[in-house]
Amino acid sequence: MRGELLRGHSGLIGDSPRWRDVPNPPRSAQTPIGRLVTMAEIADATEFLLRNTGMNAHDLYVDGGVLAT
Repeated sequence: MRGELLRGHSGLIGDSPRWRDVPNPPRSAQTPIGRLVTMAEIADATEFLLRNTGMNAHDLYVDGGVLAT
């Protein structure tokens, strides 16, 4: 299923309830974009995967450049 290909990790989503009120969440400066991704960016990527029928068998990492492994 295409929806399962989106990788998310609550520890890397900057405006998640876990990090919303933390001034400098861990790893934010380590990302190429200089911040953690937002829930809106995760939702946008999910919508892209569901809407674009050309996408198939790809992992989409929405993490600002830092892989959560």
